[in-house]
Amino acid sequence: MTDKDNKTDNFEQEIREMYKERNTRLSFAKPKNKQSGIWLSSLWLWLLVAAVLFAGLLLFSLYLPLHSTIVQPTFTTVVTDKESTLLSDMRGLSSSAVIIFSSQTVSEKTPLWQDVYLVNKALGLGLVLSSDGWLVTTNQVITDINKNYIVTTLDGKLRPVKRVVKDPAAPFIYLKVEADGLTPTAFRRLNEVSQGSLVVAQGILGQGEEVGLAVRRVSALLPLNIIKNNSSLIKKSEELSDIILLDSGLPDQYLGAPVYSLDNKVIGLAGQSTAGVEIIYPLEIIDQAIDQLFTKGTIERVYLGVNYALLNSVLPFTNKETELPEGGAWLVSTGNQSAVVSKSPASVAGLKANDVILYIEKDRVSGTRSLAYLLQSYKIGTKVNLRVWRSGKEIDLSVTLDKISGTSVEK
Repeated sequence: MTDKDNKTDNFEQEIREMYKERNTRLSFAKPKNKQSGIWLSSLWLWLLVAAVLFAGLLLFSLYLPLHSTIVQPTFTTVVTDKESTLLSDMRGLSSSAVIIFSSQTVSEKTPLWQDVYLVNKALGLGLVLSSDGWLVTTNQVITDINKNYIVTTLDGKLRPVKRVVKDPAAPFIYLKVEADGLTPTAFRRLNEVSQGSLVVAQGILGQGEEVGLAVRRVSALLPLNIIKNNSSLIKKSEELSDIILLDSGLPDQYLGAPVYSLDNKVIGLAGQSTAGVEIIYPLEIIDQAIDQLFTKGTIERVYLGVNYALLNSVLPFTNKETELPEGGAWLVSTGNQSAVVSKSPASVAGLKANDVILYIEKDRVSGTRSLAYLLQSYKIGTKVNLRVWRSGKEIDLSVTLDKISGTSVEK
């Protein structure tokens, strides 16, 4: 073998050794079993899904407040620039509103935090009538005069109710608390309120920390029973059912809330109909009762003793031909109730079934000034003249008004 051949063999041997060393360094670790590989792949897949979900929720939470539609109560009342200026002045209205609760039964062991009257537990609201503690609310707020109640003015003072008086003719309940220096408010006359007038209801906000003002317009002035059913069109002469209808409902927490005209005079208290808190019980009808309430602690109303339907509410909605006049209080019987109550002032004066009372003195009986409403403007014992339609003729009758008394409960 020549030197050349030896060099070639040595060169090939070096190359073999070099590749052997390279292959040893680059040798791979023993592969994992098949199950371990599947478990690791699944873990990475779940982590990826979780990351995608988290990113989606984060993006949704940032996007929603900026772009979603949040449903909130809306009202149709439109306020002019002039009315808006007047409303801004009412923000500083000194409150005569009170919040009414059922009294809680607690013991000396009751924790202090449980003996708390929360606004969301309130029965409703009322109004201060006198500086010495006479208040008024509706019979929708106080449904049982025999129970115990407690009120708080918006200054946060709690006052137990010492006396409850139920009005025998109007939908009002009167409460007496021990107080001094409360702030009463002047009344707005019903004939000074017209359709379309702007009114402001004074309620409480959800947390009870400040006064809430809800703006509405007067939709109509009408007898309450016209919005119920046919049978309820028949009313007693001692049933004060005149109301003011609002253009849209108030929040539920405004039940019993004082409702003001723009000159800060109170028109009435917010009441509930079948459609919600959308009516006002006018407070003008308690004028004659307030003096008795303050001096005697009770309520007495004038009594005539008839059942009637307002022709203004009946005739426009019937096709039946009749000889009855276009308006007035038509004396009719319903169920077990006679048109004229036996031995009543009306019976003594000679009123009969199917008579139509057209006038009390010079005041015309109409849809907005009902028989009951006009009667309550007179004092007990007053002799008044009635202009009556009877069988196609008008006659005059004289009647002396008697009295009915309200129910009073001392606490």
